Amino acid sequence: MTMDARHAVLLLAVCAGAATTAECQALQVPGLRVSGSTEVTGEAYGASGIDNRRPGSSWRVAMRPTVTLFGELSASVDLLLTNEGNEFRQNVNQVGLHPKWRWMTFHLGDFSQPMTGYTVQGVRVRGAGVDLRPGILRFSVQGGRTQRPVFAGSQGTVFQRNLVAASLGVGREGGNFLDLNVVKARDDITRRELALLIIDSTFIDTLPGGAFRPQIGTRPQENLVAGLHGQLNLFRRALSVKGEVAAALVTNDLTAPLVADSSLSGPAAALGDFQDVRLSTSGDFAYNVEASANVKRVRLRTAYEYVGPGYTSLGLAYLIGDRRNLAFDGSWQLPGDRVVLQGNFRRMGDNLLGQRSYTTERDTYGGGVMLRLTQSLTGSVNAMRNVVLNDAVVDTFAVDVRALAITSSLSSQQEILGRRTVVSLAHAFQNSVDGNTVLGVPDVTAQNVSVSLQVFLTERFSVTPSFAAVTSELVGQPTNRNVQLGFRAAGSLFENALRLQAAVTNARTTQGRDVNAVNASATWDLPGDVRMNLAMRASRYAAFGPQVAFQEQVATLSFARSW
Repeated sequence: MTMDARHAVLLLAVCAGAATTAECQALQVPGLRVSGSTEVTGEAYGASGIDNRRPGSSWRVAMRPTVTLFGELSASVDLLLTNEGNEFRQNVNQVGLHPKWRWMTFHLGDFSQPMTGYTVQGVRVRGAGVDLRPGILRFSVQGGRTQRPVFAGSQGTVFQRNLVAASLGVGREGGNFLDLNVVKARDDITRRELALLIIDSTFIDTLPGGAFRPQIGTRPQENLVAGLHGQLNLFRRALSVKGEVAAALVTNDLTAPLVADSSLSGPAAALGDFQDVRLSTSGDFAYNVEASANVKRVRLRTAYEYVGPGYTSLGLAYLIGDRRNLAFDGSWQLPGDRVVLQGNFRRMGDNLLGQRSYTTERDTYGGGVMLRLTQSLTGSVNAMRNVVLNDAVVDTFAVDVRALAITSSLSSQQEILGRRTVVSLAHAFQNSVDGNTVLGVPDVTAQNVSVSLQVFLTERFSVTPSFAAVTSELVGQPTNRNVQLGFRAAGSLFENALRLQAAVTNARTTQGRDVNAVNASATWDLPGDVRMNLAMRASRYAAFGPQVAFQEQVATLSFARSW
């Protein structure tokens, strides 16, 4: 980029909000509107007594300018630059362009365009995509690289992964719709430097240990997913039913030998015509369905989910397989709007194919009540019970964990000595019991009591002293008590343009561990629609047993502007 081009880009960012100079006025084009946001953040860190646990300094620049022409055609750019990336991990820097015209939206560069919870979600793509919404028709496609190759030895290598995803449907988001989604992801193993890391894993279990047994590093993968996702609203949205079903084929090692696709069975077998089947290939499916009803003051919801143990989508950042979930929850707001009752139940199980020795069931059920006793007095009580059991007959492998949690709170607004005050009380009780007689994990009972008093010295300044005490009891061990004292001050100046907050806390345990912390922040709305935010935190940890005393300090300064 030439100096003239750089000057034009900088001038465009500066003049986006208003044209006050001759140069800015020269940039004004009839029918052209520039908007967006910019944020620049810097962070400093220091520690004494221990090794630094994070970089001493870092910076980030995030921009999202949007250019609109004649109110019809618009284009936005996502730009993220930082010094926090290096060659041993995925690059954090991002640049994305998103032009839009009527019912068409295009994506170019770095972007994250989610589809569904079983196909694409939480993954950033470096490539291109398009979303078309002509009326009730829906079409989108995206493709590109989801991770770059990282050479970090045989145990830490990451292959370049390319992804293509498409969705075709009818209906409107939030209303009635039905979509067909397809995702194809594959690791690139054509690069010479990465091909050297391919290790033959054939008969790995038959080789003796030591130097003759090859080490298994990251394996190149391939994945194909197809699914349906839809929603149906009835009786003016009083009843809503939605769900998703998807089948997936995954190859965990692209270097494994090819086999006939007749070895596949179930819903995933239909995908064998579109992807090579290897010794490392498996298929599975997942689905969920949810129904909710809202009638006057009553809300009810039930949901069921099944995720097969072999279901995998490389378009997802995270997914737990081999589980089934059944959930019920609801609420009832009593007449008078003073009492709200809530309840919920969830059962989660694994071992869906019966291939494990034992099956584990996890039950969670609870209820609560929210009260508005008077205009200035509110309270709530909630209880939750968790039970984790398996069907093992041998005590060594038995799982029998039961936990109970009860929380209650009370808040009151009063006038004390002519000052508006808010008094808050909270109590929490937790108990956990392990029924495994072999492991001998002791029962744990913990209680937490906290109280705070917020006093408004003026309409814009308040101080809040607080106290919290935690006791934990383990069977056969001395009771552990923690006490925390805190003081917070908050206020604003210059017609709320400058908002200040500071807090000091001291925490002490029965064993003598002492922790002091100071937190302060300032947010200032500056001229030109610029918002400055400064946050600082300093902590001091006293010596505790073999651990030495140390201190840490973090300061963050950011400037943000919306055009």
